[in-house]
Amino acid sequence: MDTYVRTKISMALAGTGDGDTVLSTLEDLTVRLDEPDAMKRAVALWRQQGVVLFPSLLNDSIVRALRGDILERSTTHGAVDRSMNIRSPSNRQLTALPVDQNPSALEAIARHLTPFLDEALQDTKHLLLEHAAYRIAPGAAEQEFHRDDSVIDSRIVSVQISLV
Repeated sequence: MDTYVRTKISMALAGTGDGDTVLSTLEDLTVRLDEPDAMKRAVALWRQQGVVLFPSLLNDSIVRALRGDILERSTTHGAVDRSMNIRSPSNRQLTALPVDQNPSALEAIARHLTPFLDEALQDTKHLLLEHAAYRIAPGAAEQEFHRDDSVIDSRIVSVQISLV
């Protein structure tokens, strides 16, 4: 682990969750951007649970464009298939997406979540580890809640967007 991670960021602040209080519903983990003190509550959830849900983060036009790009990429021969990186890959597909193909989603995430990310990560430098589409087909086995990557670096947060 590098000096930056060791000295500047406590893993308790990095969204690993403190393990003392387990919330049991998605609603308990949800923060709406228009609620009072949304970012303060989001950071508290992040520190306690290691996860926060932000519904309706992207508008309908961005979601439609993303969905179209993903469907097109999943059938294109030039797509970068990363499906073997998935836990239980049967009936699941992971496709890398070019950042410049549809930048509006990343711009919206940055615009809405920058205050949260600054505080949660204790840094104003936000790193992009992966930009990909994950599709689940009928018949895919259920998965338990789990960490999505093995990178133990408190400067990295996973942002996932449901297009369902």
